[in-house]
Amino acid sequence: MDLSDSESEAEQVSPVAKTLPVKKHVVKAPHWRRELRVEVDTNLNGDRIVMHQSVLQEILSAAGTEPLPNPLSFKIAPLGTSAIAFGAVKEFTASSEDIVQVSQTLAERILATEALATITCVSLPKCEYLKIAPLDPEYLQIPDLRALLESHLRQNFSCISEGDVLIVSSPLKKLNLSKSTAKDFRFLVSESRPEKSCSCIDVDINLDVVPLDVGLAEDAVRQKFFGSLAENSAMKDVFLVPEGNLLRGSTSGAVSAAAYTYYRIQAEGNKPWNYTAILTSDAGDCDLFVSVSGNEKPSLEEHDYYNIDERESRISFSFGGTDAAMDVPHLYIGVRGYTPDAHFKLAITRSAASTASSGSGSGSVSVLETSSSESDAPLPDHSTCSNCFQQVPQRTLPMHEAFCFRNNAVCTRCRTASTSTNPLAYVFKKSEFASHWHCDACATVGNSMSSKEKHEALAHKAIPCECGVEGLELQGVAEHYGSQCPERLIVCRYCHLRVRAGKKSLAAKDLMSGLGLSEHESVCGSRTIECIKCKANVQLKDVQVHAKFHEVQKQNQKLPPLCPNSQCSNAPNAQYPNMLSLCQPCFSPYWFPSDPQNTKVATKLLGAYHQQLTTGCGRPHCTNRLYCATVKEGGNMNPNDAAVVALEALRQSALFKSGSLSTYHLCVPDAKNAKRREMADSLQGMGFHVSWCVKALAESDDDAGKATTWLLQNAPSLTNKT
Repeated sequence: MDLSDSESEAEQVSPVAKTLPVKKHVVKAPHWRRELRVEVDTNLNGDRIVMHQSVLQEILSAAGTEPLPNPLSFKIAPLGTSAIAFGAVKEFTASSEDIVQVSQTLAERILATEALATITCVSLPKCEYLKIAPLDPEYLQIPDLRALLESHLRQNFSCISEGDVLIVSSPLKKLNLSKSTAKDFRFLVSESRPEKSCSCIDVDINLDVVPLDVGLAEDAVRQKFFGSLAENSAMKDVFLVPEGNLLRGSTSGAVSAAAYTYYRIQAEGNKPWNYTAILTSDAGDCDLFVSVSGNEKPSLEEHDYYNIDERESRISFSFGGTDAAMDVPHLYIGVRGYTPDAHFKLAITRSAASTASSGSGSGSVSVLETSSSESDAPLPDHSTCSNCFQQVPQRTLPMHEAFCFRNNAVCTRCRTASTSTNPLAYVFKKSEFASHWHCDACATVGNSMSSKEKHEALAHKAIPCECGVEGLELQGVAEHYGSQCPERLIVCRYCHLRVRAGKKSLAAKDLMSGLGLSEHESVCGSRTIECIKCKANVQLKDVQVHAKFHEVQKQNQKLPPLCPNSQCSNAPNAQYPNMLSLCQPCFSPYWFPSDPQNTKVATKLLGAYHQQLTTGCGRPHCTNRLYCATVKEGGNMNPNDAAVVALEALRQSALFKSGSLSTYHLCVPDAKNAKRREMADSLQGMGFHVSWCVKALAESDDDAGKATTWLLQNAPSLTNKT
């Protein structure tokens, strides 16, 4: 690889994952300064400091009614030196008001222990940009540099300054070894914006990782791809090309005993696919391991699928079509040598998944059964051989049995377990039967002593995991690494980065949530975002519960008031009720100064209906298609029929029914009013009450698109009512 390629590979741009939007406004810090003695507390990490509770009282007094900056940061300047550092207070629990407790990292930065220092309350701007220079050439071997730096900064730092050296630990897997070892990586903060010292809490940071010089960049790329031991261990790509309805790819190679060769296939996680990997040994013997969870080096200890069959190993599995699969860019295959100098061919096929299937090939050597078209019913003039249990003609039975007992042996375990009627599934030549074996610990079957020795050496050998669990057998490795191992890689549901899972969180809140959070997800999910509805700060891991709370509130809202007139979109005035329960514009034509029995109201209401049905209202904007001849299908009704319909409509009014059950069909003079009600009736089809549809249109100035959005966000759905 030439120099330009090395630089492009090493000079990565890796933005730190987003938390809260950048806040440009900086809260002014209160004027507070004291001289305190610096003490080291080994329980503190990063730039965290601890001071006495009296300091908090002094700061609050100095601030008065002004808000305090967040985080509460301090400049530490040892007397007699030019060194300075910035730290954020963790708590005010120090045993003495004359000391400030700092972490070992912070003490080394200011070169002060058991010395007096001037502590000043300061307010730092939010960091917008960092340039970090790796000081170790192996940094490109970190599985996810972005996740590592983000997690380290979030857990250990509130302030960041030019010249700081970040020391982060990450598992480092050697290219030709399956086990990973922890290593400390050093990163120098070479540039910070907008100032040399900034706050890195609740902020988006653009991060550039740029090596200090070209030599280190070349060394980093060299170690990433070749490592210190490069024998058959570099990652190789296998490209799948179309062949009919399939995609196929193949390669070949050689591997020594207990060493690995790794291959990478471009993953397509957008939809489900069926994959088949076939490893054929041309010389010697080797084994096949597959990872679909992002582990770049599947091995005997870490894999998702495996096959350790002799000579030919086959694994079939389905992948894709899930959210987790969308985050996996590649599938990885590991070929492990079992014998010295093993030569192999690897073939991979991919096809569209018609039916969901789980991975296969996780066993060892097995005997393939051959199905038979023969019926289980006895054939006429046939008898069953007492040795192989095959049906043979009665006239040749003595000759067949004599030959069968002399040359063939039957495996009773295979015959009992087999569902096939074909004797080839359990009948063997006596010369071959001596090599036939069954594993007493599992259902594996084999036909050679070498396969038995291999099975015993690999399948049931205790495999220790780097997380500390011991006694795992090969069949349990995939399940352990896939769902239990704290060292497994997961996609965090909150930062969406691929990180080490850690142990299951045992915090009471996390256990009660039932989310099964890992330690990383518990810490990552403790970040807060602002709720768009109530503006409260909500932890990421509580967002679903908080959203459900708002949903319950939404479903329990009281129905907005609406005029019972089917043509009106106004709301009745609760301060001025009337006997018809109508809104003021709809009721005004039926008001009488004196009508104790409501006879005048009833007569006028009946007359209004009769006039609508016989002559119509004559308004061009009318939408009263059932009770107005102006727009009614069929036009004017004859007076007698109109009288019957008008009388029935009158009986639906509040004069005969309670106000909440009354209904009217009166034409309205206001065109905007009628149009809004017509639009509200059409929005009812979305599953919302017409009262909410009218309110949505009123809130959105009769814009149907905005009203739809308003309904989905604020109105209770009729389909969710129980």
